[in-house]
Amino acid sequence: MAGEQEAQQEGKQQKKEVSHPFLRNLAAGTFCGATVVMSFNPLDCLRIRWQVMAASEGARLHTNDTLWSFSQKIIQTEGLWKGLYRPGLVANGTAASVSVGTRMGVYPFLRDGIIDRLQHQTKHPFVMWFSGLIPGCVGYWVATPLWQVKTRLQAETGLLVNEKFVTGARAGYEATMRGLVDGLILIYKKEGFCALYRGATSIMLRGGMMSSGQFLGYDFTKTRAKSSGVMRDGPVLHVFASTAAAFLSTTFAAPFDIILTRMQSAPTLGRHYDGFFHCVRVMAKEEGPLVFYRGWTVFFSRVAPVFTCLMPFYEQVRLAMGLGYLN
Repeated sequence: MAGEQEAQQEGKQQKKEVSHPFLRNLAAGTFCGATVVMSFNPLDCLRIRWQVMAASEGARLHTNDTLWSFSQKIIQTEGLWKGLYRPGLVANGTAASVSVGTRMGVYPFLRDGIIDRLQHQTKHPFVMWFSGLIPGCVGYWVATPLWQVKTRLQAETGLLVNEKFVTGARAGYEATMRGLVDGLILIYKKEGFCALYRGATSIMLRGGMMSSGQFLGYDFTKTRAKSSGVMRDGPVLHVFASTAAAFLSTTFAAPFDIILTRMQSAPTLGRHYDGFFHCVRVMAKEEGPLVFYRGWTVFFSRVAPVFTCLMPFYEQVRLAMGLGYLN
């Protein structure tokens, strides 16, 4: 506990020594979030395409299809760039700069403010969880239109021949949108302003659960490792703590992730849901309760490398900006 208190005091002292620490931290989170998320866009696109194929009216997964065989088919028929990397790339980076930047920029200041308010001497796990939950919910809700366009671009993508898809969930149909701006305008004109926030409840809960799991796993692991003397603060500990963050983040957010995917891709796939709870009922009835953890493996395989790059990268950017490591 003494080690934890010393680390907290050191972190507070570092914040006093630089100007505008909040803006610096917000900039660090935004830059790192957008950069890393865009780098791993192929895994995100694969996750979306894998999830929506089961719900598509135009294409069905074969019973012997595995995630590996599914990804191989995409690369062989469409290519890595066109099939997995390009779809939703700009939309993904823009959405991440808003939502990831918010949760990472706000978290340490909200956490420390709560600790000071409660006059706690140490960081309680619930405070870590709650301090991750709130900025996660807010950041992802604000970015809902961006995430929706990203999801729909990735859900419908496939090999285009004569302006029609010949592979993917929309095989036999034309593309509905060409990019981020086109997607936002199209949804607004054809479906109305409220449609831009389709799935807002799901994305807010998904973002909140991801963020709370991320910081509970990361901050708690770092704090305990340092206070017990097992590891010193540095890149090795950052990678180790990132793995714990990825596991908790994926487990907390997985049900909301697939609900969000189904709701936001529904118009593209010829489905209709009256709302969050209707979508939950339909999914449970048609595919069983385990559907809510469908794609957990691919979700984790996407989140784990993202976090093990994001958090150490973020820590180094903080250090370069005079903020020191996250305490």
